[in-house]
Amino acid sequence: MNVYELGQYLKSKRIQKNLTLDELGELTGYSNPYLSQIENGRKKKMPSPELLKKLGAALGVEYSLLMQEAGYWDWISDPEADPDTAFADLGAVLHSDKVVWGTHTVTEKERAVIKAFLDVLFSSYSDPKDIGKFNPPRGGSQ
Repeated sequence: MNVYELGQYLKSKRIQKNLTLDELGELTGYSNPYLSQIENGRKKKMPSPELLKKLGAALGVEYSLLMQEAGYWDWISDPEADPDTAFADLGAVLHSDKVVWGTHTVTEKERAVIKAFLDVLFSSYSDPKDIGKFNPPRGGSQ
């Protein structure tokens, strides 16, 4: 899907939800003119993953679908893509249809355990720049 096609898709979803651009802007935190440029294909680049997440929530569209359609996950199926310069939102990956670890297909129960672990792991960080440093949760019994 190219930028114009994605914009048209988003516009159709907005219209289906009976939302104006102003209302969508309020829901996403982005301006009416900016969203209009996206819908009409006047932006040269795809919307950011952050914006796609907000648009997905406002329009009732799965974030993983928007990420795939915007081409952010092309590296997953492209053997020539460089995974060092590509990225994927881990939460969105865990919500995709099929998640594998090597040759093992991750089950729904295993996904829930992984998500719970990540919630606990990252909940102890008050500042995103602290991720990767040891930062045990405060309080609680020892």
